Amino acid sequence: MGSSRVGQRHRALPVGGGALHVQRPVQDAGLLEGGPHRGEGAAQLHHCGRVGRRQPFGEFLGAERAGEHGEHLVALDQWPAGHVFGPIQAAFVPAEDIRALGFGNAGASWETAANEEATRTLLDWVEAGYFNDGFNGADYDATWQDFADGQGAYLIGGSWLAADLEEAMGEDVGFFAPPPAAAGQGPVTTGATGIPFAVSAKSEIPDVGAAYIDFITSSDAMAVLAETGNMPVVDTADHMPDAGVQRDVYAAYDDVVTNGALVPYLDWATPTMADTLGQGLQSLMGEQQDVDDFLGTLEADYAAFVEQSEG
Repeated sequence: MGSSRVGQRHRALPVGGGALHVQRPVQDAGLLEGGPHRGEGAAQLHHCGRVGRRQPFGEFLGAERAGEHGEHLVALDQWPAGHVFGPIQAAFVPAEDIRALGFGNAGASWETAANEEATRTLLDWVEAGYFNDGFNGADYDATWQDFADGQGAYLIGGSWLAADLEEAMGEDVGFFAPPPAAAGQGPVTTGATGIPFAVSAKSEIPDVGAAYIDFITSSDAMAVLAETGNMPVVDTADHMPDAGVQRDVYAAYDDVVTNGALVPYLDWATPTMADTLGQGLQSLMGEQQDVDDFLGTLEADYAAFVEQSEG
């Protein structure tokens, strides 16, 4: 099937020193390429005036945050716990290893000293009482709403919460990337560029798909995203707000991709990793599974997928 659009349009989206390409598939070559339209990341939301940005990560971990200075966490839906563990892991495990684990690629392992240290750090937070009571059964929306009402000083959550929190809290909420592992290093955290949209080479209506990707990555679409509290990936700096938590989001994302590293969501690794990771973190933090068993379960899921993929 011929097409006047497919294979002809190309838009490069700069992300972290590289380029994320929006490219129309060439059907006879069997390509499947596309791209996202917004950026996002997991970082630290905080009540302004009560707490600040602490550097480096060791000092942040050592800060007294029990009681009023509690960390808010929700694990009922399981996946939010991964957004807490991911930035902790990024302080100990090299970014290239996390990318291999998160993308389900060969060459890494969950059963390493660095992953063990990250996991024990998460348990230290639990044992120190940093998290809200009953976090393993907490509802996602109820938790960030409690934070907006003044409970807890920190909330490790995604940039997608910023618009709702700003509406509820005004200037009393801030956003910053997790502190780097050591002074002078750039921040590393979990994040991505949103859902990638693509046109399959086998599509019967590729022009329609190409037109839609053109639309959602256009300048007009970027303006709409910015107006609705999202961070566009095209002409991002042009849409950076003048003040408020949304400006913090843009600044943190720029700092991470320019000076540090963005690492993938860990549940992307395999078709079953979302359940494996989510259930594992619940069991780990609920003291129903020890560190070795937790990492061994993740390794088994990851290793089986890598073997299958290479077979």
